[in-house]
Amino acid sequence: MSTRSPVRLVAHVVWATKDRAALIDDAREAWLLATLARIALSHGGVVIASGAAPDHVHLLLRWDEVLALSTVVGRIKGATSHAWNRSFTDVPLVWQDGFWAESCAAEPPAELTAYVRGQRAHHGSNALDGAWELGTAG
Repeated sequence: MSTRSPVRLVAHVVWATKDRAALIDDAREAWLLATLARIALSHGGVVIASGAAPDHVHLLLRWDEVLALSTVVGRIKGATSHAWNRSFTDVPLVWQDGFWAESCAAEPPAELTAYVRGQRAHHGSNALDGAWELGTAG
């Protein structure tokens, strides 16, 4: 019997392609999001929700408390770009350095989950109205 208390760490994580290159097209988005989820699982994370725009990705990520978030995200970024570059030799993917993250509830609100999943439509409308873009999310 374990004496450890459960830890539920969840963050909204965002990172972009190098130089914000618009590489993530409609045809490759589903592949990328499935690959992000598979790779996250193999590196101590669980993707609760994901979404992509042409030049960046959003994840709601739960991760293993024994690893730093930066370690998990670094592993996911490295492994996904490697997998992309093996699969799509015509359009090399390089992620920018670093990432943005904000902690959120262990059960993220439905509005945040919908926001993360709706990135392509949201950015296609050129609307900057989400609380997560304006820095006012609670």
